[in-house]
Amino acid sequence: MINKIFYFILTSLLLASCSEPSDSSEANIEDDSVVSVKPIELTPNEIVAKSYIFHGCEKINSESITFDFRKFHFEYLHTDTGVVRIRSFQDSLGNEIQDVWSRLTLERFENGEVMSISKEKEQAYMSSVNSIFYFAFLPKSLRDPAVNLEYIDTANMKGHQYHKIRVTFDQEGGGEDHEDVFMYWFDLENYSMDYLAYSYETDGGGMRFRASTNRKKIEGIVFQDYLNFAPPEGAKLEDLDSLYNEDMLKQVSVIEQGNIKVKKD
Repeated sequence: MINKIFYFILTSLLLASCSEPSDSSEANIEDDSVVSVKPIELTPNEIVAKSYIFHGCEKINSESITFDFRKFHFEYLHTDTGVVRIRSFQDSLGNEIQDVWSRLTLERFENGEVMSISKEKEQAYMSSVNSIFYFAFLPKSLRDPAVNLEYIDTANMKGHQYHKIRVTFDQEGGGEDHEDVFMYWFDLENYSMDYLAYSYETDGGGMRFRASTNRKKIEGIVFQDYLNFAPPEGAKLEDLDSLYNEDMLKQVSVIEQGNIKVKKD
């Protein structure tokens, strides 16, 4: 009889355990339902790629672009032989000057006639022209092979959150200014490139911080002007965002592009 009673009790307990979940299993189910999934962390290359899309940089590879900057007129043209970059302006004597950069060479024209220039001047003109297109088309150049991206941290800039990325360049393929160091800030939500800063070695060296302004989209490409700031003496490049938040930077100029035109080739 005792064995029968024990068998009955054991069977009842087993059936109860199968038909109703225990308190601990219910708690586990509830815990699993409220656990938030951590977003996948992006690499610096992935962040730049998303910014590339936001700014419509892909269209720059297929469409010709012209714009004015200060006293110069710039043209970025797609031809059968490749990209041609042109800078046109009038010198102090009233001569019409054109610097035409095609493939690996640059020619200077004065009133339509080819001028003889030294290799040193040719390289200087190339560097000057390249600098304008570099900044005008950012963040396009950040995907070049000679670019090195390093994720620094997230940063708060005037109430908005940003990815902070440091950029350096390889000597091979990095141009004459390969020793320059840049810092970029990309919006955490839409990946727009809103701020940049850089240290440079030419002309005695120095640093600049730029805040984007007057953003506009033309034929799918985002163009933006910049407020250009100089830091106080002794400042470090990685601290310029904090100094900007504290209004410790001095505005020295405005970087503006005018008369922008985009034409599909």
